Amino acid sequence: MRGIRLFCLVLCSLPAHGVEINGHTYVGLAARTLLQHGIYHNAFHDSGRAIPDSSRGAVMTDLTLGLHPTPDDAVWVWLRWARGHALNDTGGLVLPPYGGDLEDDVKGINGRGRDYLLEAWYRHTVRPDETSSLAVSAGIVDSSEHIDENVYAGDSDTQFLNEVFSLNALASFPSYAPGMVLEGARGDWSLNALVMNLRNDIGKSYYYYYASQLTWRWENPLGVGHYRLFGFITSGDFDDPNLDDDGKRLKGWGSSSDQQLGEILGVFLRTGYQSHVSLDYDTLASVGLNLSGALWGRRRDELGLGYAYLEGEDHSRIDHSLALEGYVRVQLTRHLDLSLDLQYLEDDDHEANRDPRVWIPGLRINTVF
Repeated sequence: MRGIRLFCLVLCSLPAHGVEINGHTYVGLAARTLLQHGIYHNAFHDSGRAIPDSSRGAVMTDLTLGLHPTPDDAVWVWLRWARGHALNDTGGLVLPPYGGDLEDDVKGINGRGRDYLLEAWYRHTVRPDETSSLAVSAGIVDSSEHIDENVYAGDSDTQFLNEVFSLNALASFPSYAPGMVLEGARGDWSLNALVMNLRNDIGKSYYYYYASQLTWRWENPLGVGHYRLFGFITSGDFDDPNLDDDGKRLKGWGSSSDQQLGEILGVFLRTGYQSHVSLDYDTLASVGLNLSGALWGRRRDELGLGYAYLEGEDHSRIDHSLALEGYVRVQLTRHLDLSLDLQYLEDDDHEANRDPRVWIPGLRINTVF
């Protein structure tokens, strides 16, 4: 109830619309609330105590600022305040049931002592001709905004809640750290590349994260599709918090595709592989579909269904995990949407010889200006 009261207080304090100061400056505000109820079976804390059914919530407030001093220059700033952790800190299973940024995620970001400021970057774009462009961005960036995007499964604030559908978890995509991004495009092809500097998990030193992605945009009689193939690697300072075995690079590859199939249906597919022993999984595959609300006469609504399978890394206690999720998002007004969500998560824990699982119904409300 405390979280709901806080959400209402934030909501009432927001203006009725976004503020466009002039043709070059825009300020956006959003209030978000999330409620989840976990129904746990055969799931235990590290202490061995069984995890009871529980309800948790979180509220978030976003402030964004966009500046466009010229058509080829842009500045972006994003801040988030959050209270609560939903069910992410309940434990019992490996996959977190919410992939967004919650209370602990927006404080002490990346071990640098920075709170609430998630992104702050400057971008300059060069356009040699009408079909080509090259953009360079630098500042505090989010790698998942440039690598592994997906039209139907890429935003935990508006689409699937579970992290496994928001991005490719095997790539350990870093967010909100100093970096540089190159984005080149020509015709239906584009190539992104980035480098970021991060603090390792044990805190001994900093390491570099490199990633690149090739994308083909295919427009066909059924609609538009995007087919992406990416790879990633770190410097040798990336360490292993589980085995204290530093000096080994994280590396791997992945794909992320989405295809429109007419005016109502869209499908997506993700695959991935990584080779570092510090992660629980080394192979991932997820697939799903998106239905437009036009099917029931409300074009701004949508429904999503997803299935994911993750194979455990050889040193992991998890043999495999699976996730199923379905949601329906209803656009109540121009600024307000509501989502009903249902997840099923299951781990095959061969070390403990048990299969923890959980059903999670959820409710999400976004008020965006």
